[in-house]
Amino acid sequence: MDDQQASKTDHTTTNTDARKTQRFVRRPSGPRLAPDAAERQGRIARLAWAAFGGRDDAVAFLNDHHDGLGGRPIDLAIASETSCAAVEQVIEARGAAR
Repeated sequence: MDDQQASKTDHTTTNTDARKTQRFVRRPSGPRLAPDAAERQGRIARLAWAAFGGRDDAVAFLNDHHDGLGGRPIDLAIASETSCAAVEQVIEARGAAR
C-alpha cells in the first residue's frame, strides 16, 4: 500500500468513527435559556439552597406556585431581572425567619 492509499484509508476510518459517535450525542429536548436567564436561574437556585439549608426545601420552594409572587419562583426568576429581584426578596425574608 502506498502513502496515498494509506491516507485515504485513514481518512475514511476517521469519518466512520466520527459518525458513529455523533449518533449518540444528546440534543437538548427544549429551547435553551438565554445566557442572562441561565445566570438568574443559577443565582436564584444557589440563594434558595443557602437560605433553606438544603436541596429538597429549595427545590420545593422554587417549583411550587407562590401566591405572593403569582407564579413559580424559578419561572419568575428566569423571566426578568425585576421578577428575579422579587424572588430574591422572598427567599431572603424566609431565610431570615428560620
